[in-house]
Amino acid sequence: MSADVSETNIGRLVRQAGLPGEETRVAAARARFLRAAEEPRSSRSRGVAVAAAALLACALLYSATVMTKPPPVPKEAQEPGSAWVSIPLRGEHELLSGVLQMEKARRPTRAFRYAGRSRLPDGLCFRVRVLRSIETFDGKALTPVHAQDYLNQVALEKGAFELRWEGAKPGLLRIELQAPDNAQEIDVLARLKATEAERSWVFEGAALDDTLLPLLEPQLEEVSDLARELKDLIDRVDAACASADLYEASKKSLSAEARRLQARADGLRLAGLYPAAAREVGNIAADLAGAMAIFTWVNGAFDGPKSYYTDNQRGKTLRGDRWEFAALRRYLEEAAVIAGREFDLWMLQEFARRGAQPELVAAVERQSKRPGVAEFAEALKHPTPALADAVRRIAK
Repeated sequence: MSADVSETNIGRLVRQAGLPGEETRVAAARARFLRAAEEPRSSRSRGVAVAAAALLACALLYSATVMTKPPPVPKEAQEPGSAWVSIPLRGEHELLSGVLQMEKARRPTRAFRYAGRSRLPDGLCFRVRVLRSIETFDGKALTPVHAQDYLNQVALEKGAFELRWEGAKPGLLRIELQAPDNAQEIDVLARLKATEAERSWVFEGAALDDTLLPLLEPQLEEVSDLARELKDLIDRVDAACASADLYEASKKSLSAEARRLQARADGLRLAGLYPAAAREVGNIAADLAGAMAIFTWVNGAFDGPKSYYTDNQRGKTLRGDRWEFAALRRYLEEAAVIAGREFDLWMLQEFARRGAQPELVAAVERQSKRPGVAEFAEALKHPTPALADAVRRIAK
């Protein structure tokens, strides 16, 4: 075979081998090349053979990198007794796909893992953030914000990578991955075809399972009990302020109790399922404890907190209102509504995930008289897409 003819055939084989997504065509091209390679040495030059091998290798590499979709990610078989459950993800991307799994056991934290696959070059470095959605109250409505659960870097190896982290609470997870130029080695950048703007991905999934429902009502009662204890303390402090002498006799113990309630609320905010309500209760306890150190009396009558830092005027609450016991009680009533609304939002996610199961309907009915739940109890059993927005609005 002449060199010209050989090179022509090699070119044809390379083009056929490089056609995207056609595995049978690639295999056929490979077979034809190997048959050609077995011809006697006299019929071809050694240089052409070496070049042919190199070109075929390039063709096969090319065929792997021009696929229009990423390779499928194998999901772990959910055999009876499996320690992991898969979480459906939102967010379709051509260059990257993956599976998110959550450990069934809670210790009290549980493990998460994300197995990703990509057709981008091996060695590509991803910067990864995993965020968890948390409810907060902005004075008018409940608003979800994102708290960081996990931060790391990982490199692509053989078209795959895996992330593992620990999480303490259920909720909506947001996985953000970026592969910017400044995180890459020079040789990897040379092989990249996708632009930097194309190398940014977001996936979202609800990290929920059947362990959530049994926690919702007990923790709701825990937040409510804490709010009731704080209201009782506010009433006792108010009564003690009938005179400066009476207040001084109990100031130390009342102040310590306010700080203990604040610490309990902070713990519930960090670890519990009602972070917005727990934050409000904690802020009210902190407001009370901070003001107690500078209570004043004028002509024997209680005149609220005053100091150099308040310009010797009656102080204000953390929300900017005139400091009054009545204001703190009003905030506590609002905190009870916020807790009920957080319960509503959890139930909306459960109805979306599981449908109108009898145990979900029963949970709503048990809480149907509670502030924040009463006005939505019936609607929760037949949720609509707009219901979550209505539930989030607190202020009239």
